[in-house]
Amino acid sequence: MWILITLELITFGIALIALVFQSRENPELYHESRLMLNTTFGAINTVFLLVSGFFMATTVHFFKQQKLD
Repeated sequence: MWILITLELITFGIALIALVFQSRENPELYHESRLMLNTTFGAINTVFLLVSGFFMATTVHFFKQQKLD
Protein backbone atom coordinates (compact mmCIF):
# COMPACT_ATOMS: atom_id res chain seq x y z
CA MET A 1 0.00 0.00 0.00
CA TRP A 2 2.79 2.42 0.89
CA ILE A 3 4.52 1.68 -2.41
CA LEU A 4 1.34 2.65 -4.27
CA ILE A 5 0.99 5.88 -2.27
CA THR A 6 4.66 6.75 -2.81
CA LEU A 7 4.44 6.13 -6.55
CA GLU A 8 1.29 8.24 -6.77
CA LEU A 9 2.96 11.12 -4.92
CA ILE A 10 6.03 10.90 -7.16
CA THR A 11 3.88 10.89 -10.30
CA PHE A 12 1.84 13.86 -9.09
CA GLY A 13 5.01 15.73 -8.13
CA ILE A 14 6.56 15.16 -11.56
CA ALA A 15 3.37 16.42 -13.21
CA LEU A 16 3.40 19.58 -11.07
CA ILE A 17 7.06 20.23 -11.82
CA ALA A 18 6.41 19.78 -15.55
CA LEU A 19 3.47 22.18 -15.32
CA VAL A 20 5.62 24.84 -13.63
CA PHE A 21 8.37 24.54 -16.23
CA GLN A 22 5.91 24.66 -19.13
CA SER A 23 4.11 27.68 -17.67
CA ARG A 24 7.41 29.57 -17.37
CA GLU A 25 8.28 28.92 -21.01
CA ASN A 26 4.99 30.32 -22.33
CA PRO A 27 3.17 32.33 -19.63
CA GLU A 28 0.69 33.94 -22.05
CA LEU A 29 -0.63 30.58 -23.25
CA TYR A 30 -0.79 29.30 -19.66
CA HIS A 31 -2.79 32.34 -18.54
CA GLU A 32 -5.19 32.17 -21.51
CA SER A 33 -5.73 28.45 -20.99
CA ARG A 34 -6.39 28.93 -17.29
CA LEU A 35 -9.10 31.48 -18.06
CA MET A 36 -10.91 28.88 -20.19
CA LEU A 37 -11.23 26.40 -17.29
CA ASN A 38 -14.62 25.92 -15.64
CA THR A 39 -14.06 26.74 -11.96
CA THR A 40 -17.54 25.59 -10.94
CA PHE A 41 -16.93 22.13 -12.36
CA GLY A 42 -13.50 22.03 -10.70
CA ALA A 43 -14.96 22.95 -7.31
CA ILE A 44 -17.75 20.35 -7.62
CA ASN A 45 -15.23 17.70 -8.67
CA THR A 46 -12.97 18.55 -5.71
CA VAL A 47 -15.86 18.30 -3.23
CA PHE A 48 -16.94 14.99 -4.78
CA LEU A 49 -13.43 13.54 -4.47
CA LEU A 50 -13.05 14.70 -0.85
CA VAL A 51 -16.44 13.32 0.19
CA SER A 52 -15.88 9.98 -1.56
CA GLY A 53 -12.45 9.69 0.06
CA PHE A 54 -13.97 10.40 3.47
CA PHE A 55 -16.63 7.72 3.00
CA MET A 56 -14.04 5.21 1.83
CA ALA A 57 -11.82 5.90 4.84
CA THR A 58 -14.86 5.58 7.15
CA THR A 59 -15.79 2.26 5.54
CA VAL A 60 -12.28 0.89 6.03
CA HIS A 61 -12.30 2.10 9.64
CA PHE A 62 -15.65 0.38 10.35
CA PHE A 63 -14.51 -2.76 8.56
CA LYS A 64 -11.40 -2.95 10.74
CA GLN A 65 -13.54 -2.60 13.84
CA GLN A 66 -15.90 -5.32 12.52
CA LYS A 67 -18.89 -2.99 12.76
CA LEU A 68 -19.73 -3.57 9.11
CA ASP A 69 -21.90 -6.60 8.40
